[in-house]
Amino acid sequence: MTNLSDEPLQGQALLQMITEVCRLPRNEQAIRCGYHTIKTLEDGQSFKEANLREFYDAVLTAKGVFKEDVNSQTVQSNKNLQLPLELEPYREKLEATVKPYIKIQTQLTQKATWWQN
Repeated sequence: MTNLSDEPLQGQALLQMITEVCRLPRNEQAIRCGYHTIKTLEDGQSFKEANLREFYDAVLTAKGVFKEDVNSQTVQSNKNLQLPLELEPYREKLEATVKPYIKIQTQLTQKATWWQN
């Protein structure tokens, strides 16, 4: 399966692509799944830069950890995952899945803040 469109993959298509490219680095996985921006250098050369935050959010949404309805569950202050009652029995596994993404998101936010100052 190759993502030939410019649109980022979502849902089952995203999860299928991830299983096919699982041996690649995360930034390359994000690019292959359509989560990238094309940057152009001063000399005219262009390259694809991975949008990891959007990629991770899409993966979590595809796995059912995040839902489009922000009232059903949210991550507050990158600390505690609030879940609907029907997912409460799976809390430990969900938190273990989400924790690395939150850590990366926090690091990226800190780097972005540092670059802006």
